Amino acid sequence: MKKLFVTSVLALASIALVGCGTSNPTTAGETTLPNTTTQEDTTSGEGKEATLTGNYISPAKMSYSNMRPTYNYYLTTFTFETLETYSDNTYCLTISSTCFSAVILPAEGNDATANERDNYITRYYGAFVSEVDELDEDTVYFTLSEPSRIVMAYDSAYAVDTDNWTPAMREKSADKDIKYDPETGSQEVVGTKYYETGAEYLEAKKFAPVTLTTAKKNSALEFLDVFSKDNKPVANAPATKKTDIDKNLSNEFLSPAKMSYSNMRPTYNYYLTTFAYQDLKVFNDNTYCLTISSSCFSAVILPDEGNDATANERDNYLTKYYGTFTSEVDDLDEDTVYYTLSEPTRIVMAYDSSYYVDTANWTPEMKEKSADKDIKYDPETGSQEVVGTKYYETGAEYLEAKKFSGSKKFTTATSTNALEYLALSK
Repeated sequence: MKKLFVTSVLALASIALVGCGTSNPTTAGETTLPNTTTQEDTTSGEGKEATLTGNYISPAKMSYSNMRPTYNYYLTTFTFETLETYSDNTYCLTISSTCFSAVILPAEGNDATANERDNYITRYYGAFVSEVDELDEDTVYFTLSEPSRIVMAYDSAYAVDTDNWTPAMREKSADKDIKYDPETGSQEVVGTKYYETGAEYLEAKKFAPVTLTTAKKNSALEFLDVFSKDNKPVANAPATKKTDIDKNLSNEFLSPAKMSYSNMRPTYNYYLTTFAYQDLKVFNDNTYCLTISSSCFSAVILPDEGNDATANERDNYLTKYYGTFTSEVDDLDEDTVYYTLSEPTRIVMAYDSSYYVDTANWTPEMKEKSADKDIKYDPETGSQEVVGTKYYETGAEYLEAKKFSGSKKFTTATSTNALEYLALSK
């Protein structure tokens, strides 16, 4: 599934619209979730007893691993986290990551190139306790139990769900020790560790209890490597427990990541690089959740030597669309399954450590922060002026404006949990 992407801002306009440079990113390129704010709602794959109470998103982090000049190979990875909290004191922590090699961003024009490598979305479920900071009531600390479940879609190659383990998951999730010969470039598998059960995989891949820091006003999450050995031990962690979140999950499919490039040089010294992918979860009650993950950076500089890459993090978001689906197996290839998604009935989005929206649970704060703003830009001075503002009074009004119109047909490969990226429009 590795592909060479030669992209332009026009070719990936749907990503560019949603990812960067707009006051609201859900106009294009995204999907609607079923009603999942409640954890047992029959339209969302989740239930009625617990409702979504918070949705916090971290800034995106860029990491750079450069083997040059010894080898002509370098990797650039973009990662961010979101934390969803529910009224029954359960959580879903999501880690979203995209990785590319050989990223080349030309000084002129939009013909950027890159090789898509590993991308994944991993969700951890468990229980939490929270505490408000004594000196700042906007700061809330969430102490997470160790996860009781892990669900991951990996690189259009496979998916795992520790609550619904299968022989295919055992085979594809195996850890492999690989011996690499730098002289010839050959690789040899010298050891393999299989996980016989979901419980065994969970035990090996879960993190220890951690405390995450959030800012309630902006729905911001402080990025924390939950697997770091430097994390302090947590004394007051709650006992882990099973949750009803995504409990009716039937399957999950992940698309390759896409890169888009919007270059204003040489007229202006400004350029944006956006990385996005789609993830489709289908539930056994014929509801779906389509997730759009996007990270945007300006001024990405990847040095030829050393690992001191630099970039300015811009807009990043995780948008979920909920609705219902029908499916159909291809007449000539039983591994190919088409999922036709209805128009979304709900949108949940965490946007850029700034705010979140949930059309099923609209608030005055969501109305204020999700407003679309018309901005007048003066290229001579660089000044910006808001010349118009559109507020969404209700979640239904926001949904009507931001959902995609009509049904959308997605192509999947069952054996690899692969999803064909589909550019969505209004």
